[in-house]
Amino acid sequence: MSFSRKFVGLWVALVLMAPAAVASSGCETFEDANGVIHFRATDELETFRCFGWVHGRNRGWQMDFLRRTYQGRAAEIVGFSGVKTDFFMRIMNFQGRAEVIWQTLPEDFKVKWQAYADGVNLGFQALKASGNSYELKKTGQALDPWEPTHSVGMLLLQAFDQTRRGFEIEVEESRKQKNFPNFAPLNIEDHSVPWAATILKDGEYKKSQTAAVQSAVVTRPSAEVMAQVSDWMGRSENLGGSNNWVVSGARTKNGKPLLANDPHLSLKHPPFWHWVHPEFAPPASAKVAGWEAIGATLPGVPLVVSGANRSLAWGLTNSYLDAGELGSVSDSDIDPSRLVKIRPVVWFKWGFVKIPIFWKSFYRIRMEDGPTGLTEMPVLPIDEEKGRKLVLRWTGLELKGSDIQSFTSVMSSKNSAEVQKIFRQVGMPSFNFVFGDTSGGIGYQLVGRVFGKQSPPGPGIAQRTLQDLIQIPVLSPEDRPSVLNPKRGFVATANNRHWPKDALFHGGRGYSRPFRAHRIEELLQATPKHDVESFRKLQCDYQAQDARYLAPLIQESFAKSAFRDRVIRQGKVSDDRYQKFIALLAEWKTKGYQTDPSCRICAWYRRLSDRVGMKSGLIEASVYQIYTAKKEYLESFESVLADAFSEVAEDFDQDMKTLGREEFPLWAVYHRASFEHLGTQKLFPSGSMATPGDAQTVSPGSSEYRENENRYEHVWGASHRLIVELTQPVTVRVQLAGPNADTENKNLESQGSPWMKWNECSIQSQIFPMNWEKRPEMGQYQKLDWKSLAAHLGK
Repeated sequence: MSFSRKFVGLWVALVLMAPAAVASSGCETFEDANGVIHFRATDELETFRCFGWVHGRNRGWQMDFLRRTYQGRAAEIVGFSGVKTDFFMRIMNFQGRAEVIWQTLPEDFKVKWQAYADGVNLGFQALKASGNSYELKKTGQALDPWEPTHSVGMLLLQAFDQTRRGFEIEVEESRKQKNFPNFAPLNIEDHSVPWAATILKDGEYKKSQTAAVQSAVVTRPSAEVMAQVSDWMGRSENLGGSNNWVVSGARTKNGKPLLANDPHLSLKHPPFWHWVHPEFAPPASAKVAGWEAIGATLPGVPLVVSGANRSLAWGLTNSYLDAGELGSVSDSDIDPSRLVKIRPVVWFKWGFVKIPIFWKSFYRIRMEDGPTGLTEMPVLPIDEEKGRKLVLRWTGLELKGSDIQSFTSVMSSKNSAEVQKIFRQVGMPSFNFVFGDTSGGIGYQLVGRVFGKQSPPGPGIAQRTLQDLIQIPVLSPEDRPSVLNPKRGFVATANNRHWPKDALFHGGRGYSRPFRAHRIEELLQATPKHDVESFRKLQCDYQAQDARYLAPLIQESFAKSAFRDRVIRQGKVSDDRYQKFIALLAEWKTKGYQTDPSCRICAWYRRLSDRVGMKSGLIEASVYQIYTAKKEYLESFESVLADAFSEVAEDFDQDMKTLGREEFPLWAVYHRASFEHLGTQKLFPSGSMATPGDAQTVSPGSSEYRENENRYEHVWGASHRLIVELTQPVTVRVQLAGPNADTENKNLESQGSPWMKWNECSIQSQIFPMNWEKRPEMGQYQKLDWKSLAAHLGK
């Protein structure tokens, strides 16, 4: 018998013998036709064990890979390409922080998450015993035992991934300031453009009594330093984009609130979310309240983060509020006794062997008197100017147990007012939640520790004292953006700004452009009474909002004979071809700037706007200002535009020759999704499928141009599309970006495949609540008895 199987047998024996434990009653599981796992138990700890079993058995490889990622061990699977990320994760020390948080959690919480971890380990053993995991076969990796602190570490990893844009933008702004000084003053706030949209409206936030003054930047790091930062941390030019919105019964056909949520994440395989339906159903004699919920879970964490229970629905998006700050700190300002020196060893897989890498020493600043007691701040491994260090303050490294423990109560919440109070207690940075209940209430709440700055920050990375960095204020729970039952009858968020420009607080500049939020609000208000179908159409609206506003303006330049002559003189495009480009753009306007696969101008326009940005650093708001309010920059801008026009026209002429065509290729030729495997394309190659949408549509297909493949990769997209009617009980519909199961063969473009249904914007009804006495005949039912299971796995 292997050691791991002995471990499982010992664990079950200890659980069943523990005097404080309820006699093990096991649980029931059922997998429906959509692949959603339903499970229930009569004891709450058994429910959490079953939660762990379902995750461990169905997504064991994914859980282990993400655990390795935050622990700085991914290179053991993906090879040398993961080494730098592993070193960075070691500096962040999520595992150490998870252990600190765990120690501050109350015992009743720990018992539940320990039960979950116990179930995960049984699930791991079942997965290995089945021999069905293609990933385990391919990589040969072991599934080390799961510990409750690993679930906390997963929360930290996800929070960091979704908040890093807030401080990475400082790096990008510094780069633009240096590379494009002529246009630097134009990279402005998005307040004075027609597509500006904020989550909160007048009367829903605190206003400032003074005019906002931008904070000054004393100095900026050199271009070499900024390049190093980008190399270590990456650049976030291609934003993902999540959407959620909720409307009151006054705006629906059946008089009940209606909620939608499209969390847009990196389109990977296995799918990021695992949809489950946990139910704690105690017997009447127990005299305790049960609970149940259905929705999206992050494998490794026993929480439904987007979904519903019988009386409430909730959905999340990234907030992009500042939760992290980079500061250039003088060495003399750092007490040497606070520096924690580490010299990690990172192992990477090379063929059939693993090779260690010993690099240089890294540092963290450890502060016992930080904002929440013990605080750690990573010192980035960057060769900053002599005598200075780049220090990162991320609020996720300041969390305590009280910042996460309340989240589990969401699954049993009864109404909007109750869940708003729960969300206010969550300190994990940082997400926007909308919610609605069957009694008619709706609302919005920001969760997480985020900074409460009262003036816009200057561009770039500032010199600071260490004390200044530590003392950046954090918003109190009461000041976090929030609204309950707004008079307008709806709330919508799409990673856009929270407050208008006259607000007391300023959230930084990590926000996504507000095109999607503007379009969502426009469509919400255009339909007097909504239903599921109007919501589905709204979720899959493919109007390119940036083109709607900017294409008519740049056409003013195209119509100028001097501009045309400038393009023609470059010799890359004939006058005839020039006129065809212009005609296509005009035709696109008549079709509402839709970015569907049949569009013949979509890729040309996107490549043109991307090329302009690369040459000038200008964002869309800047271009709009040039045409409407800053015309002194127009001549310089048109010079950039003409160069970009010529280059893109030449590219497309070459494409048409290569493809043997005389007309523009369709958007479907250029814009495709691969749903690449988490374990890299090299280990698990995949095909691709044509997809609609674009970076600035409501259903964004956020794109990354791949020069070597001459196409846009649909990098980010709706990880699921959820619609919940707040009837009694609620009615839940969802479409995942692929199957709920982790399958080896994708067959992306096969008719009726889960990926194709997602691509076609289908939406599937879910079984909820479930009548276990009359469960559908279709599906897989199993009754789990832990003692028998452990005996079987221990053979």
